[in-house]
Amino acid sequence: MGLFNRRIYLSFTYLSLALALSLTIAIWLGIRIRDRHRVYHMYQQLYFFGGRACSSRIGDPVAPPATLNHLAQLITASPTYDAAVDRMDLILAGGDPWGQSLKYEWSPKHSELRIRSIGPDQSDDHGLNDDIELCIKWTRPRHIKYMTMPDI
Repeated sequence: MGLFNRRIYLSFTYLSLALALSLTIAIWLGIRIRDRHRVYHMYQQLYFFGGRACSSRIGDPVAPPATLNHLAQLITASPTYDAAVDRMDLILAGGDPWGQSLKYEWSPKHSELRIRSIGPDQSDDHGLNDDIELCIKWTRPRHIKYMTMPDI
């Protein structure tokens, strides 16, 4: 009878370890999928925003507006802006899916405007690692120079 109880005890121990491991993997995968969705959502919104900033004849042709908020106001005031089509709610609010404000940097030397989300790791890597960055060449004609998206 003692051997039988020991086997039952060991089988429950192994079962609980397997359950704990399965739960840990499921949680880890859930976090990765959620972050992947957030990264894609931010990338898509930056893409829409960049397209609008390039296609609109807004602001000074030499330099963009001083703040992201001012640029967003100019884009939404444009007669071609359609809130149903242009899904930019995070950018218009000035944030990213992780609750951080977007970085807005103007480089007059290169005539480049960079708008960046610091990504899931919550550290600003200046467009590297997991940062999601949009770079617009602010010359006539304006165009998106590049976009970066982490491989999550």
